[in-house]
Amino acid sequence: MLLVKIPRSFYEKNLPEDDLFVGHLGESIQGLIVNDGLRTYFSPLLNVAELTHTLSDPESYVNLSDEENSPPEDIIALEKTLVLDDTFFDDATATPTLIPPQDYRQLKVKETEFMKRLSHYVLNYQLHPNDLKYKHSSLQFFKPQLEIYESQLDVLEKEKPLVQPFYDIHTQKQYDLLEETVDANRIEHHDREKYQKSKEKELGLEY
Repeated sequence: MLLVKIPRSFYEKNLPEDDLFVGHLGESIQGLIVNDGLRTYFSPLLNVAELTHTLSDPESYVNLSDEENSPPEDIIALEKTLVLDDTFFDDATATPTLIPPQDYRQLKVKETEFMKRLSHYVLNYQLHPNDLKYKHSSLQFFKPQLEIYESQLDVLEKEKPLVQPFYDIHTQKQYDLLEETVDANRIEHHDREKYQKSKEKELGLEY
């Protein structure tokens, strides 16, 4: 888990039409950096009072409260996620930030939930970008970075979303999603250990 802060000026320069800082008064904003093997994302940590709209989509945030069914107050705002490129880090736009130990523990508990929900949120946005529930999403400003081939969309619409099914952390290679282009010999041991029973059977790659 990487916690950083980025300056207000980045939003004003690159996302002038976004409304995040209408409610946020600070000169920088804290958030979490995550990489899914394809792209790097920044999801800000916000209080709902900083948003300019009412939260209506429960899939658009992660509630940081440790009390079950408590109304959202402090959140990880998935709908305000940015898609970052390498220059973002080369220019030192993102800098490390410190938070109190209790706040860190609170985030750490939510880390797995955040990773899963962000993956689903981004994919669902890609499949249905014109859905009204995404009208406040910052992802609309990153359409080129989020582009998916139509052939891949056809596959994704027919089955549950795949989360890095053939991504090898050692070679940094992303394998193709399409059945006809997946070579069983290219599936690394680490991938096979985790996905063999379900995915190889589905693709007819069982030994």
